[in-house]
Amino acid sequence: MVKIADLNGRRYRRNAPGEDPNAVYLVIDSQLRWIANPPTYKNLFPDNEGIYSETFLDDIPGGQVIDGATLARPGNDAAIYLMIDGKKRLIPNPATMDRYHFNWDNVASIPVNAMNDVPTGDPVP
Repeated sequence: MVKIADLNGRRYRRNAPGEDPNAVYLVIDSQLRWIANPPTYKNLFPDNEGIYSETFLDDIPGGQVIDGATLARPGNDAAIYLMIDGKKRLIPNPATMDRYHFNWDNVASIPVNAMNDVPTGDPVP
């Protein structure tokens, strides 16, 4: 049996009858979260490679909708953050960045002072 925490970083589409086959969900914090729109998706991911199509998604607890999330770094710092839910969440290492299939080429440089004003959330698991 798969632990839900092991699904963190996976993207899914529902393939059950009557479900929207175009909606994409991200598992983060062991919650299935709908990515609300194409601009948000494009802020985070380079393409549609690696999206799973499943029917068991109702077994994963639902979370808040993802809308307007971005990837950013303070100035020229090497640290990359997921800017989500009004918080900055450190992506702790390149392996985590790759596991989530985040877009390395779409990380915005934000002024350090502006980043300091954003509350800090837990690191991305």
